[in-house]
Amino acid sequence: MSCSREVCMGSVMTPHLIGTESRKSDIVQQHAKDFLEQYYSSIRRLRLELTEAKGSTTPVAIPRKGCYRTPTAVTEGLEVIHLCTQLTEYGFLLFRHRLKSPAHESRWQQVQKEVEATGSYHLTETELIYGAKLAWRNSSRCIGRIQWSKLQVFDCRYVTTTSGMFEAICNHIKYATNKGNLRSAITIFPQRTDGKHDYRIWNNQIISYAGYKNADGKIIGDPANVEFTDFCVKLGWKSKRTEWDILPLVVSANGHDPDYFDYPPELILEVPLSHPQFKWFAELNLRWYAVPMVSSMLFDCGGIQFTATAFSGWYMSTEIGCRNLCDANRRNLLEVGKWHGTARTSARNARGRSWKGFWTIFLSIILSFPFRNTFSRLQ
Repeated sequence: MSCSREVCMGSVMTPHLIGTESRKSDIVQQHAKDFLEQYYSSIRRLRLELTEAKGSTTPVAIPRKGCYRTPTAVTEGLEVIHLCTQLTEYGFLLFRHRLKSPAHESRWQQVQKEVEATGSYHLTETELIYGAKLAWRNSSRCIGRIQWSKLQVFDCRYVTTTSGMFEAICNHIKYATNKGNLRSAITIFPQRTDGKHDYRIWNNQIISYAGYKNADGKIIGDPANVEFTDFCVKLGWKSKRTEWDILPLVVSANGHDPDYFDYPPELILEVPLSHPQFKWFAELNLRWYAVPMVSSMLFDCGGIQFTATAFSGWYMSTEIGCRNLCDANRRNLLEVGKWHGTARTSARNARGRSWKGFWTIFLSIILSFPFRNTFSRLQ
């Protein structure tokens, strides 16, 4: 993860994993085969399939989830063992039956022909939805992936222009924000073809704050976004040069030059950071946006690469309080805690804990109040 003594990259939301090379057709075909096997083996069938697979007229009784009984006698125990054996046979036969189903074989032949002819293929909508949910479930670094089955997938592969991409992202933000009751979602734009006509979202995150470096070296805003802010200005973006300027969305379609778009002010939900027990904290005039949306990662599904995707979930309180606000290369609010009497006094009363440790915990506790007060979701 390229960590250093100053910065831990293990929990950052800005990895650069897109690249520029397209896959060879034989690799695409191998990935497609593996993906289709997973896809068809996951499809839920009626219990009648067991009868069709075994050629029997007696269906096996399958207990529903959450319904079970504890054996109280040897005979009941034997019944349970017999039922478990039947279920094991059912699962094995059903797995083989699905992999050899006419639908699976037909789809695999179709994919092979398409890959041989064009070097790639197109996923169906249901395959794309399944793949997006599976990708979230397999994302080992994401603590919120337990909600993978509830992911809303916006299939925007039909979009061909930057204005269309902006409209789709705005719809995503509106859906995900949900008046503060956040919902997880992903928006997927057209796939990579030859690596020269990629669709791309240039922002590391869809919503983020600008950063400006003055002539004296002082930084206004978010230091992590100084370089990208300069890039936006060169594109023609007119900034206000304040601490909390929302950066525009920068996108490019079909390998063309990037365009920038300003969000409607009412679209972005921002949460002012304050706490009723600590009046002085509101005087710092801090805020943060409610919806975290990662847009710098490549979505890889069935051998197909999607270079422009936007995924949104929700924040952990420590992610904002400890990382975004306290990291030395971000807002660096540790300096505020260094001179503020509340942090030092409370740290002395916390059995010798350092003021830095107390301050980061203190910020995380404070953050929970304004986010809950606006119904925004925090883990």
